[in-house]
Amino acid sequence: RQIEQTMQERDLSKTKMAQAMRTSRAAINRLLDEQNTSITLITMVRVAEILDKKLICHLQKKVTIFTV
Repeated sequence: RQIEQTMQERDLSKTKMAQAMRTSRAAINRLLDEQNTSITLITMVRVAEILDKKLICHLQKKVTIFTV
């Protein structure tokens, strides 16, 4: 949602975003699809650069729930 919101704030259409990323508009639709879980870290870095944002990524301890 942050990507789409930033695109709107900057008046950046899906077509313009696709051109900036040198990809297709269909790829941008996949990028903006909240159900899509196959977005790569490289893609997110490119998106951040184009939107003049900083990508923050961290590892977090996994919580395990034991059931009996």
